[in-house]
Amino acid sequence: MGVSDTYKAYLASGRVIYDLTNDFDIGLMGSMLYSPQVNAKQYAYGVEVGYILQQNVWASLGYNFSGFNDRDLTASDYTMEGLYLRLRMKFDEKDVQKTTKIFNSESEKE
Repeated sequence: MGVSDTYKAYLASGRVIYDLTNDFDIGLMGSMLYSPQVNAKQYAYGVEVGYILQQNVWASLGYNFSGFNDRDLTASDYTMEGLYLRLRMKFDEKDVQKTTKIFNSESEKE
């Protein structure tokens, strides 16, 4: 028989971005991870500068002055203290439809 355990945690995060030019933006980020079982709160906050690589694709370099890491959070690198690199992409329904058509046409060829 195994051991059963439950754990709850809540993550709240936000980012404010300001466009400096058509190609560059600057942002402020803040996050809080809260665990009600032990009444623990962890915080992360920092700044980042982003550059548009192509339409709807950005690369950002940031630094968190305070941070946290949780092994159960996937891609939590941007909440850890220190330097990070982020790649952001924006998709809309037209992009998804195009991709779906490409994959459907490829599967029909097989």
